[in-house]
Amino acid sequence: MSAADALDVATPVEWRMDAYYFGFEPTGVAAIDKILSAVACAGKSFHHTEDWREKVDHARAPHASGVSCQDWIQTAANDAAAMLSAAPPGYKLVPLEPTPQMLVELFRGYVTREAAYSAMLAVAPTPKVKP
Repeated sequence: MSAADALDVATPVEWRMDAYYFGFEPTGVAAIDKILSAVACAGKSFHHTEDWREKVDHARAPHASGVSCQDWIQTAANDAAAMLSAAPPGYKLVPLEPTPQMLVELFRGYVTREAAYSAMLAVAPTPKVKP
């Protein structure tokens, strides 16, 4: 998978975007949303940021890498930076968004998160690279 293809992956709906006292709105760019989700998972894991260096149960952020919340955030940022630096010249990120109907069905429980994610990928606008 090329760097541009990796950047064009939609954000999985199951990624946590809220913590105890704050939350984020997904950008629609998975590489960036992984950073936001890592921060949200860290915020949900510990009330105090000084604890983010402590070893933590990986099940709290199954999409993250590392043994601490600090690792989750740093690894997500490093991955995004590597993808962005490897993208072709002139590449522009195009956020992917679910349709309103998908969101309604997901929240009403008519579809699973996996089905909503698959549907979101199926309707993703192409091409991803804009001049």
